[in-house]
Amino acid sequence: MKKRSVVILLNGEQVEARIFERLRDKSALIIAVDGGLHNCRELQVSPDYLLGDLDSADSVSEIQVSTKIIRSTDQDTTDLDKALAFALSLAPVRIQFFAAFGLRSDHTFGNMISLMNFCARNTIPVEIVDNKGITRFLRPGIHHIRLPKNQTVSFFSFGPILDLSLQGFVYALSSQNYPENFCGISNICNAEKCIIKFRSGILCMYLLHQTQL
Repeated sequence: MKKRSVVILLNGEQVEARIFERLRDKSALIIAVDGGLHNCRELQVSPDYLLGDLDSADSVSEIQVSTKIIRSTDQDTTDLDKALAFALSLAPVRIQFFAAFGLRSDHTFGNMISLMNFCARNTIPVEIVDNKGITRFLRPGIHHIRLPKNQTVSFFSFGPILDLSLQGFVYALSSQNYPENFCGISNICNAEKCIIKFRSGILCMYLLHQTQL
């Protein structure tokens, strides 16, 4: 079986249709998590799977016959944790989240912590798309990234980042240690080939949407 990406829709702030259509992997399997079914309806997409205890999924009877319902009544894990566990069983090459943030701040903070923990344990690329930009999670090592010149990029972490270097940015760094956390908001690319290098930690990279979106 050919490995595919997984797109997961949660019950957070609805992502605009033009952004969803522009950035989602159109060959991916789509998972709606509980109330994320409402977001699927708004975006006019039919999920391959509907996952959760379905306490927020209205009108389940109206979903397509092709949608597989995966019921989970586990109250000890969040909807996002359930989605990650199920997505792993599909052996994805990448996981994209939509509507993961917004609305309730406690859900936003909890989802970010869960994703940081997941990325510390797994090498599968993960990204979160919202109406303003894309969050990606970088593991230790050297990352060569192509970005448009003048692209606005923010970097932050929720824990130590060691030996951090940023090349190809207006605010460059060379082998700097941040024993508690790192926060670099609104950096700007000044080269198409950028290098991000660090030895320890998980670094979040937020790419602001370009105006053409």
